[in-house]
Amino acid sequence: MANLTGHHCLDALAGLRGARDEPAERRLTDDFALDVRKSVRAYSKGNRQKVILVAASRITAQLAGRQSSTVTSGLRELGLANGNAAGTDLALSVPRTQVLPVLALLARVDAGDITCTPASLEELFLRHYRVAAR
Repeated sequence: MANLTGHHCLDALAGLRGARDEPAERRLTDDFALDVRKSVRAYSKGNRQKVILVAASRITAQLAGRQSSTVTSGLRELGLANGNAAGTDLALSVPRTQVLPVLALLARVDAGDITCTPASLEELFLRHYRVAAR
């Protein structure tokens, strides 16, 4: 695995989700000026973080009804009880520090589909100034 590229990493993460939105992924890699053909070993720390951002900035999980209580209690334990639930769908914003624990939780309950999208500029702006106003 010495020649693992950013594209290989995104392939692996998409495999975990079971789905891939290639146009959105391409748009994000372009927005971040991320060359996914490059070896991960040659990436700076910032570019490695960009790969993770492309794959996991926001998580939307489709959950079966029997799984939702497990997920809800797991998210509450992680301090993320502010998600928006609609039927068996759950949408939530996840801080970078919580992405891996949330992905592990969703993997444990065999979530049907996980889609990650970056926070919008508006969301980042509001989050920044909401914290500053406290």
